[in-house]
Amino acid sequence: MPLTVGLGTLIVFWLNPASSFAMALLTAAVLTPTDAALGQTVLNSPDVPEKLSETINVESGLNDGLALPFVLLGALLVSSEIGHAETGSLAISSGLQIIVGSLASIAIGWAIARLTEAAQDRDLMGEAAGGIVFLSTAFGAYLMSEQIGGNGFISAFVAGMVFGNSYRHDIHFITEFMEDVGQLLTMAAFLVFGAILLPDGLLHVTPKVFVLAILFLTLVRMAPIFLSLQGRG
Repeated sequence: MPLTVGLGTLIVFWLNPASSFAMALLTAAVLTPTDAALGQTVLNSPDVPEKLSETINVESGLNDGLALPFVLLGALLVSSEIGHAETGSLAISSGLQIIVGSLASIAIGWAIARLTEAAQDRDLMGEAAGGIVFLSTAFGAYLMSEQIGGNGFISAFVAGMVFGNSYRHDIHFITEFMEDVGQLLTMAAFLVFGAILLPDGLLHVTPKVFVLAILFLTLVRMAPIFLSLQGRG
């Protein structure tokens, strides 16, 4: 990811040198994270080893959070340049978002994992309900974090990670449930983005924007991956 952000920053700045390097960094950081849902056919292919498929899926979940420091750094630098924000307060606010969100989600993920275990030990919950409980954990962590000033996306991911590593029973129900629900939610998200954002976005498409989109879908993503896998066989 750092290689992708770095290469993307250079390409954005090359295409639009009139803009600042800070804006190029922010643009690259926003465009770098992607979603494994776009490659779902590849992930589900029997030709792809299960371990590799799971690794790509986990990396997809991680890279939004990994991109956040680059986005915040770019935002701080751009704000400093245009003088519309006090970078000190913005930096403190960003740090608190990450810390508060993580602490809240650790507590939620651990507590719900313990409660789910207790319910299953006493046969108070059907196995099919486990997926709904897990999905509710992510939504609950997101909402609570937003209410107390944390970052909801980081909270949802951390809560799921803590739940998965704290839960002592068989956890296969999560995979089965989330594959179907995740696919539905992904399609709904793309539908909403396409209906609301795309019409306005098309009004701002220029030849440079088009070239940038093509480069980020190809060279900017592929070259760093090629370099990072050198010597791995």
